[in-house]
Amino acid sequence: HTRYPGLRAATMDDIQGIAGRFWDVMKDDTLPDSVMPRAFSTIVNWQTFEWKTGYTPFSHPSWPVGAVIAYVISLYVMTEWMKGRERFKLVLVTRYHNLLLCLWSLVMCLGASYVIFDAVVNKGYTFIDLVCDTKYGKAALMSGPLGFWAWSYYVSKFYELFDTILQILKKKPLTVLH
Repeated sequence: HTRYPGLRAATMDDIQGIAGRFWDVMKDDTLPDSVMPRAFSTIVNWQTFEWKTGYTPFSHPSWPVGAVIAYVISLYVMTEWMKGRERFKLVLVTRYHNLLLCLWSLVMCLGASYVIFDAVVNKGYTFIDLVCDTKYGKAALMSGPLGFWAWSYYVSKFYELFDTILQILKKKPLTVLH
């Protein structure tokens, strides 16, 4: 019946297994803690994720503050550095960057949609329950599967700053989004 009989759709367990193997590599005990903190072990399992400020990767307030400062300084330094230089084409880099962003966004959308659908349909959650988690006394956006997808979206914003660097190197005008 199907065009590809040996092919099946990936399940959330498949995605979790792949992510788990990736994070196992990332938290390799042979690396010094300064290189790869054990904090990555908090996100191995998307079902039991828990946001712990200062422990979960990128959760300390210094991350967004530092990113904004580095971003503003980089904008100025790179713009000045590019004056009088030819623009970089960066076609392949831009394609891979955009592909990664698209795939990451798709996975986050599907993951969060699956979790929200499951919570509403199978567990009886309301919108207020999802945001405030009045049923269990802990905000769903800070822990568990929905917390993992919210955290993933948050982390993706750091990577998206790379867009501006590409725009500057290609000597394209920056928009309000940048």
